[in-house]
Amino acid sequence: MKKLLLMLLFPVLSLAQENQKVPNFFPQQTSYHSTPENLDMPTTQWSDLADVSWYNDTDLNFEISTAEEFAGLAQLVIGGESFANKTLNLTANLDLAGHLWTPIGTGVDTPFSGTFDGNNYTISNLSINLPDDSFVGMFGHVVSGSIRNINLETAEVYGLDAVGSIVANVFSSTAYNLHANNVTVVGTDFNIGGLSGAILTGSTMENCSATNVNVSGESQIGGLLGSVWDRSHLKNSYSTGVASGNYLIGGLVGFTTFAFTPDINSVSYCYSRVNVTGNLGRVGGLYGGAQGALLIENSYATGTATANEFAGGFIGAAGNIQVINSYFDYETSEHLDGIGGWEGPVLEVGLEARTSESMKTEAFVAELNQNAEEGAIWFIGDESNDFYPMFNETLSVDNVVVNKALVQLYPNPVVNELHVKSNQDIQSIELYNANGQMLKTLKSVNKISVSDLPKGVYFLKIRTNQTTQFEKFIKK
Repeated sequence: MKKLLLMLLFPVLSLAQENQKVPNFFPQQTSYHSTPENLDMPTTQWSDLADVSWYNDTDLNFEISTAEEFAGLAQLVIGGESFANKTLNLTANLDLAGHLWTPIGTGVDTPFSGTFDGNNYTISNLSINLPDDSFVGMFGHVVSGSIRNINLETAEVYGLDAVGSIVANVFSSTAYNLHANNVTVVGTDFNIGGLSGAILTGSTMENCSATNVNVSGESQIGGLLGSVWDRSHLKNSYSTGVASGNYLIGGLVGFTTFAFTPDINSVSYCYSRVNVTGNLGRVGGLYGGAQGALLIENSYATGTATANEFAGGFIGAAGNIQVINSYFDYETSEHLDGIGGWEGPVLEVGLEARTSESMKTEAFVAELNQNAEEGAIWFIGDESNDFYPMFNETLSVDNVVVNKALVQLYPNPVVNELHVKSNQDIQSIELYNANGQMLKTLKSVNKISVSDLPKGVYFLKIRTNQTTQFEKFIKK
């Protein structure tokens, strides 16, 4: 049966590459209609109010300050202006209430290929009602382009396939610092996400979030992303809310399949607190279906995962994948198993079940920060995240790299006295055991007596004059 399935996938993949959209990998078993019959949505169109007076054929940089001008961008792209090698800057908050939105980039022949910088302004009250269309989102189809620094507050989006709030489909493009809050995204088919339907073919998404989401569809559904496919990478991103459908549903990402290439997809430094429900199966707190060519590292999940088969606290169904230094809450997820089942070689994975209490400690933060090349990425959470670990999405990777302290612990493992060497002035050091209990606080020191400690793993929280980071040592 597996051989037959793979034979059927190859021609579909070829078609998907031509169409620049992730294919539907599993035959539709039942119809999942989640779109309400009577929608309380506007009936008039922003396209009828579009203002294109700001555009000319010669300039390479443009500013957009009104909803009408933003609607004009959508109309220009529909008309064949891709904005390749051109930059657009948002210069004010926009309210899209009162009219239906037309996506910026509606298909393979009319993508958006420019750079759009939202400059951290907020776009609010997005309404899209295109239940028979693909590439449905505020931005529909982005090819060889870049969208960044956008806040979307309150959205209701209805589409067919490749549906998201801020961007439906990201192809060979970058998406950075995009944040959607209080959004409903409904697709009656595949590739549905709270932020984006899919990122594929050499795309990157970093520093993004979808919070208070309600996402539903047929398959390949995620609280943040429907699918990650073909050498694409997701980093420093998270999701909260609920997601539902028939199969391949994840709190963060719905599905990643074989990319038929030696290059892998990756998800790193991410978390999900989405509760996930599947009528059929392949449902997980972080990932619904994770097949080959995928690396997940330094990530965690806390949401429930409910399905008839292949349900896990972290991944619903897994294939030949790598999982490194990742965790799930077995109390809130109601799963003792992080992986619901294997659809390929059963591997030793770096995935651990934890209690809720242990995941809200400095020691757990230190574990998540293991192997972080850029310094401390995770920080102890506050009440907004129920004290689970968080990261500062407004802090750029470049800033973290510049401020990273070069810390050396020696000897490590240690018996009596641990020396701490740093290229920055050490302000304080806090010592934690593996259960997250703080044992002592030291000021302006470079050595610590550990002779009284039992054997085991410990963590130091080191504050310097420039940054805070965690280091691990072993007492023997």
